[in-house]
Amino acid sequence: MGLNMSVQSSFGGLSIRSTFRGLSFLLGILLIGLFVILGLLVMAQGDIREAEERRSTSTRLALNLRHSSDDLTRMARLYVSTGESRYRDYFNEIVAIRDGLAPRPDRYDLVYWDLVGPDDVRPRGAGEPLALGELMIEAGITAQEFSKLREAEGRSNALTLIENVAMDAVEGRFDDGTGQSYVEGSPDLEMARELMFGDEYMARKAAIMEPINEFLEMLDQRTTSEVVALNDRAQVLGWMALLASASAISISGLTVAIVRRRVLTPLTILQASATAISAGNYSQPVEYASDDEFGDLVGAFTEMQERLGETMSELVEKGQVLEAEVLARTSELRDTVNLLEENSERLERSNQELHEIAAEREKARLALEAVLRSKDELIASVSHELRTPLTAVLGFANLLQDPASALSAEDRTDLQRLIVEGGTDLANIVDDLLVAARAETGTLSVVRVPVDLRAQVAQVLENSDQQLSERIRAVNGDGHALGDPSRVRQIIRNLVTNAVRYGGDSIWINLSVDDAVARLAVIDNGVGVSAEEQERLFEAYWQAHRDPGKPSSLGLGLSVSRDLARLMDGDLVYRREAAQTVFELTLPRIT
Repeated sequence: MGLNMSVQSSFGGLSIRSTFRGLSFLLGILLIGLFVILGLLVMAQGDIREAEERRSTSTRLALNLRHSSDDLTRMARLYVSTGESRYRDYFNEIVAIRDGLAPRPDRYDLVYWDLVGPDDVRPRGAGEPLALGELMIEAGITAQEFSKLREAEGRSNALTLIENVAMDAVEGRFDDGTGQSYVEGSPDLEMARELMFGDEYMARKAAIMEPINEFLEMLDQRTTSEVVALNDRAQVLGWMALLASASAISISGLTVAIVRRRVLTPLTILQASATAISAGNYSQPVEYASDDEFGDLVGAFTEMQERLGETMSELVEKGQVLEAEVLARTSELRDTVNLLEENSERLERSNQELHEIAAEREKARLALEAVLRSKDELIASVSHELRTPLTAVLGFANLLQDPASALSAEDRTDLQRLIVEGGTDLANIVDDLLVAARAETGTLSVVRVPVDLRAQVAQVLENSDQQLSERIRAVNGDGHALGDPSRVRQIIRNLVTNAVRYGGDSIWINLSVDDAVARLAVIDNGVGVSAEEQERLFEAYWQAHRDPGKPSSLGLGLSVSRDLARLMDGDLVYRREAAQTVFELTLPRIT
């Protein structure tokens, strides 16, 4: 029984309960911080979208002013050239719309007057009258920018005076020189054409565009600065989220290590010592030094072991003495009855002492069994302490289901659904974050074994929610390649999730092989991304789609998927063909 059970444990005098309480507190703070950082990141993305929308709206208003000026010129020239009264009516309506005196057509920034034919059928309906200046104020442009648009609008209004004079000349109406009344005469078409096509008109027309161009330059400089600053903040928040996640994982690992060292190790030592005692070895010491609860338990166990050993030694010694006394008394019984009675009394006392020693030994044995049973109870208690921070996280979701809250039933249902979806997305994001972190540090590794691509697709769809699986129209073909099965499934999951979130209403998966590679293509009929955005499509933390109402992400799925594909000697590419979006994964073919 020469077991070595010597262990030193020192954690600065902290008890196990205090240690786990401190680690749980740190982990809770990190998780709360991570949620706060993710919330700020989502808000930053929303601010970026709002800045882009403000730039787009302001640009449309500037172009609307330019288009209205061009439309006025065209209607005036058409009237001068044809004399048709409808063109002057259109001219007056355009001025009234811009001044907020007539209903503004829906999506007036699109092509409108070019689609109005001789039958006067309008391409779209109209809403409430809104002056162009009011729309500019609502768009949130600065006072300096607004002054440029006002300057352009003023020059355009001045130009309408010349256009009205030209159209009056077509009708034979001329200013009497006072600017207050007209005199009737013969139509002067030559004068009208000179006014509408002369150098002065063209110069005034160009003067309208100068402040509009200056406004667009000022708007672009201001909004670009805003977007750059917001993107910088989003990038910092992303790194903070990654750091918080890594810290939480490190604390979890430290907790497991502490449980193994401070709980499982002393339990193993006590179990080995108890086994030695049950085999009759009472001299095996339990050498475990610690200032925590297990240190106290080991001390009590050692004291009990020493007392039990001493008791057994005394019992043996007393048994030997008793045996000698019995022999002596037996010899003396032949001489005298009194001596026999005396020896009988001594024997009875000795037997009583033996019974007491046996009772103490049984008590010690029961105490040892109680110690062994407490092992499982202690492990269960430690597990409960580890689950406490996780239960607190679930408590946040339960707050949304509180009947006392002011949320409507529909809001609560939406929030519950979003929490479930968010939990699944968060698990996938953490997985992607770990892969991204390992890729950046050069510690990411993969295996290369034969992989059935069709089987991997089936497994991903089987483990996905029903809505996602139902969006997949077809899985065509077969393919076998060399790769890491778990990483291949991670890539397929990211591609399918991307197609479901941002693609069209139809999704296909095509499998094929050629002489060198196996191909897996995820295809949808969505709008895809622009040529400029394609260059950043696989960039970490960047998102091409930022539509309100659609789920957002960290922008890691495609970046991580391409990194994994290249680690497996393959690649992941994007292309548009036949009005379809295609993400194609290539891997080495099994030869």
